[in-house]
Order: sequence, then structure tokens, then C-alpha cells
Amino acid sequence: DALLDDTSETKPERSIRIASAVKDQRVRVSIKDNGTGIPEDVKARIFEPFFSTKPATGTGLGLGMVAKYVAIYGGELTVNSEPGQWTEFVVALPLARTTDECDEVEPAR
Repeated sequence: DALLDDTSETKPERSIRIASAVKDQRVRVSIKDNGTGIPEDVKARIFEPFFSTKPATGTGLGLGMVAKYVAIYGGELTVNSEPGQWTEFVVALPLARTTDECDEVEPAR
């Protein structure tokens, strides 16, 4: 959404920065934008299934599903944001995991 928001004269050109690192046997991928940020009340609910800030177009399934599958593989998905400034999503996953260590995935309905 950061790239779709109107840019104003007071904000720099919109950008998205992607970075990765390995630390403590985990790979960490960070996606950070310089968009409008996420208000605290929205951030508190952002991973809830069917929660959306776009009632006309969003189903609210995307981030909830991503968080679920990241957790199945032993990882975590976090969001950091400064409203009016930036948002960062961070995915952290173990470097190696066997199939037996993963929680069973329910089939899609």
C-alpha cells in the first residue's frame, strides 16, 4: 500500500527496502517502506483473520495466513511501525527444519 498512497510535497519519494540477515540459526527478512505507517489500533489487529482496512476490496486473509504459515515452520512474523513515517514487516525462520518438526497443516477449504 505504501506505493499506492499519494505522495505529498513533504514526504520523499516512496520506497521499499528489503534486507536479510542470518543470526542465531535463523534467517531474518525485513521489508520496510516509508509510507504512512500503521496506527496502533490497526497494528494490534493486523494478523487477525478477516480484519481489513479496505472494506471494499480486502478480505483480510493475507497477513493472517502469512503469520499462520510462518508459525507452522517455526518462525514468527512481526510488524513495527511509526504512524506517518514507516512500516516494517519482519519474517524470522529457522535455518533448517525437518518435515517431521512442522505442525500438521490443515487442508484448504
